[in-house]
Amino acid sequence: MTTSTSRRPLAFVTGASNGIGTAIARELTTRGFDIIGTGRSDSIDTVAEQLRAQGATVYPLRADLGTYDGVEDLWKQVQEIGRPLDIAVLNAGISIGDAFATDTDLDDELHLIALNINAVVHLAKRVVPGMLTRGSGRILITSSISATMPTPYETVYGPSKAFGYSFAESLREELRGTGVTVTALPPGATDSDFHARAGMGKTAIGKGQKNDKRLSPSKASTHSWPTRTTSSAATAPPSAPLSSTGSCLSTSRPAAREPAPSRKPVRRSFREGRGGEAGVSSG
Repeated sequence: MTTSTSRRPLAFVTGASNGIGTAIARELTTRGFDIIGTGRSDSIDTVAEQLRAQGATVYPLRADLGTYDGVEDLWKQVQEIGRPLDIAVLNAGISIGDAFATDTDLDDELHLIALNINAVVHLAKRVVPGMLTRGSGRILITSSISATMPTPYETVYGPSKAFGYSFAESLREELRGTGVTVTALPPGATDSDFHARAGMGKTAIGKGQKNDKRLSPSKASTHSWPTRTTSSAATAPPSAPLSSTGSCLSTSRPAAREPAPSRKPVRRSFREGRGGEAGVSSG
């Protein structure tokens, strides 16, 4: 792979082909970063062209982060670029919406765990040593407001995001004082196709009020950025440093989780598209 002579800092964003991941990648380009963005579909190439129009050097990489070999192949491609990572956004994730006892498929749920948990740990294991050697770096792990509450009909998704939140907090404490910071991002329900891809488009939460995955400049200009809060955000505001530790803060309350729908969602196989691609970010 041909390396760039760009002197801009470099950010690595998984799940950059859709939703929150795309919004984060766009925000980082406005802050002067080049982007390594990952996704499973042609969408990552489309997003790459949009980001290049903003003046960034962009490396769109195809990856299946739901397997060990897929993560290792991705990391090999990142290393071949030959540039240090200033920011790593571990964002790719999926959900499955249906009754755990009777309607979901075990293979689908194990794939969710592989993507939402295994891939996060695997990539962090590859990213952190280089940042430690340089004495600087920023890691953002996309969790979910679902990490803080029971998630019936998303019975595996919520716990997977609770792991990501706890992992981010634990890694942050371990790296305190090293120059490498860790931020947990727990969005509420966000305006993307995340719920539709999870087979939940027609449920109460799928049709309910959602946060914008972007932040308007007027809100960003007045937003404060504490180092720790239990609130949530769809994306970090433009005025906020992504090196902040602790959880992200929202400028508005996240959309409330609706009660479990009385009519169960129509069951579809993950391989028919219910889980979506690995580039779908959490919400």
